Amino acid sequence: MGTVEVDVRRGPDGWVAQHDPGPPSGVTLASVAGLVAESGARLMVDLKEIGGEADALGVVLERLLPGRVLVSTLEDESVAAVRSAFPELEVGLSVGREWRRPYVRTRLSELFPERRARVSGATFLSVNRRLVPFGVLRRAPLPVYLWTVDDERELRGYLCDERLRGVVTNRPIRALELLRQG
Repeated sequence: MGTVEVDVRRGPDGWVAQHDPGPPSGVTLASVAGLVAESGARLMVDLKEIGGEADALGVVLERLLPGRVLVSTLEDESVAAVRSAFPELEVGLSVGREWRRPYVRTRLSELFPERRARVSGATFLSVNRRLVPFGVLRRAPLPVYLWTVDDERELRGYLCDERLRGVVTNRPIRALELLRQG
């Protein structure tokens, strides 16, 4: 069973599938969850904002059973909120945020995420591929999903990497072709 990952933000009329801030995409989280339900796949909801986690996931859980839903977020506070509201869900702490945050403290907490994962209650890590050379996969205390892998060579290697539970890519068709090739 495959997993579809979608970035979500609050829109004026509810949660929408959208990575960057700006005008709403027009694609609702409810419609994405409905399509995923019909497909038989799992849905990874990547929350891009703090607050309203229960509302967003309530929409998803109206359409999918908890075993078909994963949640990821860069925010420890959101991980804890989701785990509290929905203890049956797998919830991942994403590490590898943009570089504009306080550099040293943020980078260290991403290179050594064990404490953050434990305190927030994360059940998996969602790791930016840029952190791999720094040993994050070797030290990961939880299962790992790696994001965002679009380079052909990297995609081929990471799809076969037994340290990973999954790979997030913008090239799903190519990823499936590579998996079939072995």
